[in-house]
Amino acid sequence: MMKYYVRYNTVTGEITGRGGPVESLASQENLANDISAVEYPLNTKRLPELRQNYHVVGGEVVLKPEVERVAAEAEVTFKKYRAAVHQERKKRIAHGAPVTLAGYGETVYLQGRDSDRANISDLAQLAQMRIGAGDFITTTVFRDRNNVDHSLTPAQIIDLYIQAAALFQAIMQTSWTLKKADPEITDPSQDSHWP
Repeated sequence: MMKYYVRYNTVTGEITGRGGPVESLASQENLANDISAVEYPLNTKRLPELRQNYHVVGGEVVLKPEVERVAAEAEVTFKKYRAAVHQERKKRIAHGAPVTLAGYGETVYLQGRDSDRANISDLAQLAQMRIGAGDFITTTVFRDRNNVDHSLTPAQIIDLYIQAAALFQAIMQTSWTLKKADPEITDPSQDSHWP
C-alpha cells in the first residue's frame, strides 16, 4: 500500500487537506510543519469523509472518538440482533410444526430438539433397511410433540424424515436471511418472517 499525506491542524488534529504520495514530499519546498505522512489508500476515502470521521493523533490518521463510539454501539446492537435471531431459530426448530404424511390420516406434530432429530434420523435409517429388505408393511411407533403415538410404515417414516429435514433447513435459511437484513428487522420473533 502506498503512503499518502494529509494536512492537519497541529493543535486540534483536524484534517484540513489531502496531498499526494509521500514520495512527492521530498520534491516540495516550503512545507509547513502541519503535514503528516500516513499510510492511507487514497482512493478509499474522500476528503469530506476524512474530515468528518478522522483526525490526526501522534502523526497517524485515526477515527474520531465519537465515530469510534457510534461504531462500537452499532457492533453491540448487531450482536444483540444476531443473538435474538439465533434464539428465535433455536426456539422454532425445537417447537417444530405439524406435517401430513402420504397415506396417513392423522396430523403428526414434529419437534426439532437434538434428541428428536436424532430419533427421526435413526427411524429413517431403520425404514431404509426395511425397504431395502423388501419390507414395506412393518410399522414403527413414532411419538410426536403432543405425546400421540403414530404407527407408521417405512415409507411414511421416510416421508416424515424428508419433511422434518426440509422444515429445519427452511428455518435455518430464514435465520441467515434475517441476519443479513439491512436494515435489521425490528422484531425477528414475528411469525411473518418464518416458515
